[in-house]
Amino acid sequence: MNSFLIRRAIGLASVGALLLALLTSLSLVSPAQSAQASPAHRAQLQATAHPNLKPAYSLRIWVGSYSCLFPDGYRPCYEVRGDGATPHGVVWVGRYQVSDGALTNSWTTSASSTAYYAVRTGRLYCTNSPYNAYFQAYDYTTGRWSARAYVGAGCAAL
Repeated sequence: MNSFLIRRAIGLASVGALLLALLTSLSLVSPAQSAQASPAHRAQLQATAHPNLKPAYSLRIWVGSYSCLFPDGYRPCYEVRGDGATPHGVVWVGRYQVSDGALTNSWTTSASSTAYYAVRTGRLYCTNSPYNAYFQAYDYTTGRWSARAYVGAGCAAL
């Protein structure tokens, strides 16, 4: 009976998170409203995570690139990928400045049935910039944060 209640609570939390992701993608709720990741908000998100969930492995993150179209042609853009998320759960990805920890962009996505997630950011991939920003992912269901993936930000398109 107890495991049934836990599965039920996880299912309800996942439905709520998916609804939030849908509203965000339809621009009915802005990403800034849905997931401000200030230290207070991080503490609140971690406090509301289900206490009986014990992740089998950690939330991992890595950064790659893909071709996105700019007015002057195709250029590489950042693609944030990872695994270890709750299968079919909602993952929030934020980009922060290293200097002051300010959140500069955020995206919400759903993990696959194999716990894999990916976000195409549309932000230019900077190869010759210092590491002045980082991406970090958050699993809404378990309340786990990924490690930081440091990147260069602020390079200009040629």
